[in-house]
Amino acid sequence: MKPFLLELLKCNNCTNLTNLSLKIKKSKKIEYDLDKLPRIPSKELINELNQIFKECNGFYLDKSDMNNLSEDNAKLIKLLFCNEVIEGELHCKGCNEEYFINEGIPSFVKN
Repeated sequence: MKPFLLELLKCNNCTNLTNLSLKIKKSKKIEYDLDKLPRIPSKELINELNQIFKECNGFYLDKSDMNNLSEDNAKLIKLLFCNEVIEGELHCKGCNEEYFINEGIPSFVKN
């Protein structure tokens, strides 16, 4: 799962689109054609993702990079699109529901 998807996914139990947080168990860095990327997500989501990938040794931005962000910043694009979440969880901050990510695919289906 690409980190930028957090801006698009929502909890099945909530109506708020911005309540999911990410916990990573396994990730990998990947190469990506930077010319084919969509828009840049909100700064709040960027800050949250940056901290998460820093903690799991993924590609992240240092304080200087974070202070100098612009919408065409290649380092920001790498944070959002050159990390792949292989295993982890999505947690809804609104209702505490958890959804698992396995082999890069988030599952919103409950057993």
